[in-house]
Amino acid sequence: REYYLPPYELNMAIEYGILSQIFTGKREDALADARLAVYVQDSFAGLYGADATSEPEGMTEQARGLIEEQNSALESMIAASRNSWENPLLWWLTGVLFEADGDLEAAWQSYRKASAVKPECAVFAKDAARAEGSATPRSGRSKLIVMYEQDFVPVRESLKIPVPIYTGFSFDIPKYSTTTLVERVSVSGCKHGCEAGVAVDVCSLAARDLKEKLPGIIVRNLTRAAVQAGAQASANAAGNNYVKLAVFAGNMVVSAIRRADTRSWVTLPAMQHIWCDSDMSPGEYSLCVGADGSSIPVKVSLSPGETRIVWIAKTGTVWHGVSACIGGAGAPLLDLRGKEIKR
Repeated sequence: REYYLPPYELNMAIEYGILSQIFTGKREDALADARLAVYVQDSFAGLYGADATSEPEGMTEQARGLIEEQNSALESMIAASRNSWENPLLWWLTGVLFEADGDLEAAWQSYRKASAVKPECAVFAKDAARAEGSATPRSGRSKLIVMYEQDFVPVRESLKIPVPIYTGFSFDIPKYSTTTLVERVSVSGCKHGCEAGVAVDVCSLAARDLKEKLPGIIVRNLTRAAVQAGAQASANAAGNNYVKLAVFAGNMVVSAIRRADTRSWVTLPAMQHIWCDSDMSPGEYSLCVGADGSSIPVKVSLSPGETRIVWIAKTGTVWHGVSACIGGAGAPLLDLRGKEIKR
């Protein structure tokens, strides 16, 4: 099958590209990827925003009923996102890079968009407020970011749907079986230690993408079922065994096509949490990042005017993390204990 990359997957690829450039000291490349991210997300808004409510051709009452039933099952998952083509963390991350580069106008626009997509995130709201001039960082202060990645996006499964008007026919559609629980992530060890906020719910983006595809999936499969039933009836009426055999072979192919596409990312995080303090005193810090009963110590050293990002992912009981400065190609790459990592 031909595979079309959903917008949320492309946005995640760009986000990880930016992080990769940051953690390998390629600041200019990270800025180039940030500008690409702005262009891509603006393009998605123009491409998908106007067609979000369009209805595919061939929609029947039966199809509408099936779509409504499946959409209700996805409601709890999609509630955490506004659409499937905007990643608020990606918007905010471009703002961080633009601000560190001195391009404040571009940074303010990115911060505003991040807050508009996910207004309940305190980090985004604070930077959007700075963009409006209500909170200006003081000269010589430092900025520290902690990004925590939670679990993985659940695997898509196959749900068999019977077609009542065509006896004996059914088709599969993809579905998500579980709703991911939100971890409580906190950062302590500095003046503004507090709970981190969910920056992007990737599970919600994946569920929204599936919801947007469901009308087309269901209409196509109902149409195939009707064609399959008609062909079988015509072959039976003809009474020719060769015709029946040919139709049977064709129906086997159609049945294979109607199987659900259950491919999904098993390396993307279910959620990304963010904590940020844009007004920290330069110096040495021993932080503690906790998530639902477990924690890990993190040592960071902040220089005046520095923007430093600490990225942490927890897979099972194992913590992975790295720290880097968004301030120049020569900035050291550190592990969570504050020791330099050789590139």
